[in-house]
Amino acid sequence: MQNMKQIFLTVLLGGCLGGLFSGCTDEDMSGKTTEDTLGVRVNLGSRAKLDGSDIEISSLKVYAFWGEEQVGYHELTSSEQEKGSFMMDVVQKTMSEQEIAFYAIADDKVVEYERGQDFSKNMSRADLEQIAFTSVINDEKLPLTCREEVEIAVSGGVENEAEGHEGHLIVNKDKPVELKLSYPAGKLELYFAKGPNVNSDGLVVKSAKVLRNGMREKNYVFPVSLDKLQAVGSYPADKPINLKNNGVVAKTLENKTTNADDYELLMEGNVFLFENPYGSKDNNVDQPGDNDGNVIEIVYTVNGGNERTKEVYLPAIERGKCYQVLCWVDYRGTVIVTYKVLPWETENIYELDGGGHPSYNCTLDGDKDNTDVWVSVTDPVLPRDREGAVNFRFKMNSKQQWTPTLRNAVGFKMAVMRVADEMLMPDSAIDEGEYIITIWPTEDSKVGDVTYLEITSRSLTGEFEPLLINTDKKWGSDSQTLIKIVRVEQQSTK
Repeated sequence: MQNMKQIFLTVLLGGCLGGLFSGCTDEDMSGKTTEDTLGVRVNLGSRAKLDGSDIEISSLKVYAFWGEEQVGYHELTSSEQEKGSFMMDVVQKTMSEQEIAFYAIADDKVVEYERGQDFSKNMSRADLEQIAFTSVINDEKLPLTCREEVEIAVSGGVENEAEGHEGHLIVNKDKPVELKLSYPAGKLELYFAKGPNVNSDGLVVKSAKVLRNGMREKNYVFPVSLDKLQAVGSYPADKPINLKNNGVVAKTLENKTTNADDYELLMEGNVFLFENPYGSKDNNVDQPGDNDGNVIEIVYTVNGGNERTKEVYLPAIERGKCYQVLCWVDYRGTVIVTYKVLPWETENIYELDGGGHPSYNCTLDGDKDNTDVWVSVTDPVLPRDREGAVNFRFKMNSKQQWTPTLRNAVGFKMAVMRVADEMLMPDSAIDEGEYIITIWPTEDSKVGDVTYLEITSRSLTGEFEPLLINTDKKWGSDSQTLIKIVRVEQQSTK
């Protein structure tokens, strides 16, 4: 089985607080709703892996719901797909905490849907819960999906200066919401090895197929209840499994093991298994269980003998799982089968520049030898020229994106400028290269207010991890990942 990492989305939610900007309507204590807009930034990559090959995600649709009401929708453009970052709008419905249900689907066109269903912009939550696919086009790939409910505290935001989203506030910036995509069905892998005294071409698998009783007629895109799964009917035909090398098994193994690397993957192409709540008795591959469980029928010969048939009874099939069936055959023709159920994970969405850790450096820029900042009335063309600000020169040497964040950001602002062309950047999903990070206090700040600079980047495990930008702990913080910045009294620049 290929070792595939998990693809995932990281969603940062932001919006404008009611009454702070024009267009925001107030909510009274009774819970009256507002109709402002929350800006939603989604950071994602563009690659997944299937059978060891790079397969680019061709589309991604994200829906947002407040209860049953759709309050947001976004479909990636090609430029957003390449960049791996985009903004979407979500209607604000409350002034306190707003629970938002996110539905995401990537590569929705790689399957055929039940009764002409398809994904469109104006779908209800009920529509999404009901949509199911009946077949996979050419068995090449599956969609990737996610459903997640998150609770957003609509308070304590930071002003968003991204183009097209001016006037919104970013909320939950210090605690991003992660939407993790996964495959909506299961995957079968069929392995073989022959025991001692089986000659070089002595084990031949004549045919293999998944019997129709266990094949389901459809698979829901998003997770559904057990009773809905139990109501799905069986597929009307068997599913043949294409075999490599005309079914001739080359791998010899002294004794059976439970390690797939000791066997030969005899399948050619993919076999996807739709979700099925029925399976073998006590998860025993040799014991029939429910009549509607999945069964693999294998026809084989050993050392030129007569054809034999072996039936392998699979357990219940769960979405996002890979089912490795390991068949060891001795010279007498006895098939000993073991199976392993593993997470079927997607590839890390960022292509890393070798190794698990990015190469970078962060230093103070300019004449300042400390991180104290103060309020200045100057408004220079370039943020780095602002009096009272502190500038950091950050250089990402690896082909990895990075995100600067201010903790305790109220009363402070930050700007990121690319050194090469003096272009101001968004504050997330910034590419490799050299940049100036400028931080300064606003007039709303008070002497003694503190903020912390943190920079994160995605690791090989797929998680966002803070970088060690304060390794000597010389910039005011006891943490190697945080730089402390303090607002002080205005100082003379002469």
